[in-house]
Amino acid sequence: MPKFAHFEVVRVKDSPRTEKFGIAQREGVVLGISGGQEPHYSVSLGERSYFVAESDLESCGRLVPAEEFYDGTSIRVSPEGELLGRENGGTDSSS
Repeated sequence: MPKFAHFEVVRVKDSPRTEKFGIAQREGVVLGISGGQEPHYSVSLGERSYFVAESDLESCGRLVPAEEFYDGTSIRVSPEGELLGRENGGTDSSS
């Protein structure tokens, strides 16, 4: 079970991996979670997101609203990747 939640503010710990990418000691927000033996997280750090191991993160004890990242607009795509339409605030391009 993942240790961190979606939209949780986390701090990246110092480690050889995080120092290599220049992200050690930065705060970011969890936007995605993978499964597996050790979960990894998509962490937004400013303009970029990084895939970070659970062991390289620590909680800052707070969450941010999802609206800080998403405006509610969604898209539908075909299995081939073709855009089928937009919903919730976007214009429907399927007509």
